[in-house]
Amino acid sequence: MDMLKHTCPLVFTLALAALAGPACIDLDQQTEIEDLRILAVRLDPPELLYSPFLSLPADQRPPPMFRPPPPFPAAVQEVRATVLAADPRSDEPVAFTSFICPASGNDTCRNYQLPDELEETERDTDELRASLDPLIARRGSWAVPVDSFGTLQGQLGPYSFNERAIEYILPHGPDGAAVILLENLARVVLYAEQDGIREVAFRRIPFNAYLDLSFLPPDAQEQFEEFLGVQVCNAEQSAAKDPDCLWLREPNRNPVIDELRYSRDGAKPEYDEDGIDSREFGETITGPIAMAPGEDLRLWPVMADDAREDYQSFGFDLESSTITLDNFKEDLAVSWYASVPFNYQPLTDLVVSLGYDTQFTYPSEELDPPDEIMIYIVVRDQRGGVTWQTVELVKE
Repeated sequence: MDMLKHTCPLVFTLALAALAGPACIDLDQQTEIEDLRILAVRLDPPELLYSPFLSLPADQRPPPMFRPPPPFPAAVQEVRATVLAADPRSDEPVAFTSFICPASGNDTCRNYQLPDELEETERDTDELRASLDPLIARRGSWAVPVDSFGTLQGQLGPYSFNERAIEYILPHGPDGAAVILLENLARVVLYAEQDGIREVAFRRIPFNAYLDLSFLPPDAQEQFEEFLGVQVCNAEQSAAKDPDCLWLREPNRNPVIDELRYSRDGAKPEYDEDGIDSREFGETITGPIAMAPGEDLRLWPVMADDAREDYQSFGFDLESSTITLDNFKEDLAVSWYASVPFNYQPLTDLVVSLGYDTQFTYPSEELDPPDEIMIYIVVRDQRGGVTWQTVELVKE
């Protein structure tokens, strides 16, 4: 089950540019939780930056005085992984096995695989194996579910990527030279099995080149700008998010939910042009919500003001054969799951449904409603960020 599969097509790949399209959301819409389900995997941070110099052979890299300032390239960059899973059939612990891409049978990730026998080349050394072995397989389990619905929220990581590990993940051509790309993807692949149900999910780890040219001589910066055809922002322009120049790259952050709200009268939140909730409707959810069978409830997450981040990507103008600099603001999508059938919008966003809110109807008496219902709310951005919350409903 590729629940977390990201299928955005690459817009352009050329030397220093390879970035995904700005509006691509591919989310699972099987909303009723009947057995073991992995609903989300969160990485902290959701993106790693690396020095472009790591794409050069070790003996060709510039001395430290000509490299980007710390922390790039970092000696170790740590990623912590957290899983949200549920199995309402059981309150037994679930064992997870996690792999850094690839996993058995996943050919799309074979370029990142650590071979059984390393080739005798400069980059395949005992040191490299020692760097990568800790990333290949991890196991974790939790002794007690966090609630009576079998919901598990637990740590899978951390995973530590040192320079050698990042270097190995970078794609290499037939001649052994690294292909310098702005974005390279590795993945965390997750396996879980309980009571005859096996669940597989994966979560991409974006690696992006960190282009801080401030430490270079002015003529070197000018040569880079001339080659790329794009002006590089100074510190002030970058802080102000000047759309006409290339910002200092900042790693993506996970979106933040400030609070959850609900209304019983059908009132809907309103959003401004930046997608910020007007905060004028509804009540804050502070615990279980009592509902009568057949009653409607409108629910929505109130996102932090900076949850939708500004970001840039490179495109390519075919007519002029030039690189273009495109400016975007992230879109967020909310996936709704429940321990009973979800009878209204299971996927909400500002682009299509014009809001993060959805409506839920407590099953009527004719449907023999349960005494308790759990709703799972998973928010994802377009660049790998994710967060989640849960809401408990109880029958009056």
